[in-house]
This record gives sequence, C-alpha cells and structure tokens, in this order.
Amino acid sequence: MKTSIFNRMGAALASVMLAGCALVVLAVTPGTTVPNFKAAQAVVLQVFADLKPFFRNLLASYAIRVAPWSAAFQSAIASNIGFGVIGEEAFDGPRRAQPGVLKGTAAYLVFGRYFTIDPADGTFVPGGVGAQGGIMVNPKGAVSYGTSGGGSLAPTLTQLAGAVAEFLTMGYPIVSLPAAAAVGDRVLYDTTTGALSTVAPNVSVTGSIATTVLTVTAVAAGSAPLAVGQVISGVNVQPGTTIISLGTGTGGTGTYNLDTSQTAASATVTAEASAPAGTAFVPGDARVVRYANAAAGIAVISLTGA
Repeated sequence: MKTSIFNRMGAALASVMLAGCALVVLAVTPGTTVPNFKAAQAVVLQVFADLKPFFRNLLASYAIRVAPWSAAFQSAIASNIGFGVIGEEAFDGPRRAQPGVLKGTAAYLVFGRYFTIDPADGTFVPGGVGAQGGIMVNPKGAVSYGTSGGGSLAPTLTQLAGAVAEFLTMGYPIVSLPAAAAVGDRVLYDTTTGALSTVAPNVSVTGSIATTVLTVTAVAAGSAPLAVGQVISGVNVQPGTTIISLGTGTGGTGTYNLDTSQTAASATVTAEASAPAGTAFVPGDARVVRYANAAAGIAVISLTGA
C-alpha cells in the first residue's frame, strides 16, 4: 500500500515538474518556435532524454572516484616489487657486460637466462659449466628475425644461433622465475637450459644426532632443503660434520647419514644451501632483490661480477 502511494506521489511530482518546465519554455521562446503548451512539453521531454546519458556517465565517474575511499586507506607500499621487461636492466649502478655469439638449442636462447662460454670456440651456450658468460640482456636492442618461411615479425624473447648478444655479469637484470621466491634467495641456473630458479640461502631444521645419524623432526619456514655434501653446524655438533648420504629424509624431515660419529640433543641445525642436481649457482652469489608475486613471475636479481 505504501509503495503504491509513493509511486503516485512520484508520478504527480514528475508531472508538476514537467508542466513547470514547459511553461518556462513557452514563456521564453518565440511563438512560432513553440506555438503551444503541448509543444513546450515535447521540447522539455527531448531535453531530458538528451541529458540522461550525460548524468548517467557523471554518476558513474563519481562512483569510481569515491570507491577507493570507501575502503581502508592504503598506508604501506611494498618495496620489494619486481617489474619491467625480462632481459632489461632495472637500476643504474655498476655494470659489466660482454658481447658473445650464441650457440645451442634454439628454444634455450632466451633473454633473461644464464649462459657460459664454450672453451672450444668461445661461443655462448645456455647453461653449461664453463667460464661465466652472464645473463643475456637488452632484448630491445636485438634483431627480430620473424617467423619461419619469411613470415611477419612477432614479439619474442628468443634469439637465433649465430646472433650476437649482450651478456650481463654485473648489474640488476630483470628475469623470470618459475616459482615463489623471497628477497635474499640465491639464484640457480639449469645447466642444460640456462633457465633460472632460486633456493633459500640457508638450511634451518630441528634435529638430533645419535652416532652417525641425524634425525630431523621439523623444518623452519623458508629453509633450503638438506642435501648430501652439506656441512652442518649447531649445538654440540662437531665442526666439519658432513652429510654423506640420505636415510629416510629427502630434504626435510627424516634421517641423514653423517661422516662423523657423535651425540647431540635435539636443537637447531643449520647449513649453507646447496644446488640441486642439474643446477648450479649463478656466479658471484647472485641474489633476488625485488620480487612481485607469491608464485611464478618477474623478479630483479643482483649480479656482483665475480
């Protein structure tokens, strides 16, 4: 009942407003232009119709401007955000780079990957274990050869074997990482493809030692995995104690076989991270310095030139 009354009142008010506007139009326009009251009403209705999109857009614009203020005001900005184009350099500063001729599997000749120098002919190959080549950078300065068969040019971060490229050994290149990373993580490269990945810089676990067996019961958040060859340290752990083989553990909780017999109560055990099989550390203790996502994404790493 109330709704019906309000609807009738609204309709009556609209009629009064229309009549009032029509009288104003009739009064201020020449008789030949708007000869009667009905014509004046038609003019008013047309004006309202023409103005409707304007007011609708005005209200939408106001809503967009006001919306951010309806939530909590942003009070912090992350300082560890990665950004930019893969293969570009993020910051000014000390830099060192060298030119080289590319060789290797076409799918691996990608900007932002790590290359070594082939001692046989001095070419730069993705991955490898030779002398440091560096991260391939400066994609905007590279030649795009287009698609096969004389096709049109297309955006790409891949180069062809035989092309001359620039390789950064000191600076701050923008790269792509395949998984979540944190600022300070060490940077690895795949020795076959040159693709980059990361690992936490240190191992931190809770464990005890009985004779030559380390038993790990917990792994700290952000810890690198335990691995064969790592030298461990901790309360009552003899200096130089090294993991020589896996027991039931494969990087986390479980048992690990040591080279030195001893006894140590449960406590924090630490070690430096090691590179998993098929990878190697980018020379010079390369580290993540900017990262945007909690998953795969763009990051900025530091190269020291070592």
